Formats: sequence, C-alpha cells, structure tokens
Amino acid sequence: MKLATIGFILLIGFINYFGPKHSGSVAVTLALPTVVVVVAIIALSVPHLTFVHLEPSHAKFSKNWVAFVGVILLH
Repeated sequence: MKLATIGFILLIGFINYFGPKHSGSVAVTLALPTVVVVVAIIALSVPHLTFVHLEPSHAKFSKNWVAFVGVILLH
C-alpha cells in the first residue's frame, strides 16, 4: 500500500511537471471515460428501480433525524 501511495504521488508530480495545460488535458482525458462509465451504470440500473419494496417509515421524524445526525457526526 505504501508503494502504491508513493507511486501515485510521483505520477501526479510527473504530470504536474509539464504544466497546467498538459495536466488539464490529462484530467479531461481521464474524466471522459469516467462519465461514460457512470452513464452506463445509470442506464443499466434504471430498469431495476421500482417502488415495489418501499414502505413508509414506522419511526417518528425526530427519531430518524437523530439517527441521521448520529451517523453524520459520529462516523
């Protein structure tokens, strides 16, 4: 894990060495496949999204809110 971290830091430094124009081009090049993958995941998921198994919460709003805030602040 340490070697991977060192490797990524060196890779980022190597890319930054060439300046903002070239590192921006690398960022766009890496962002485009990411967008394609996210859109593909959404497109493949949409047919499976249904309301069949949803039901209203049985707890009061205040209890749900305390649980939500506990997750956000404590974890």
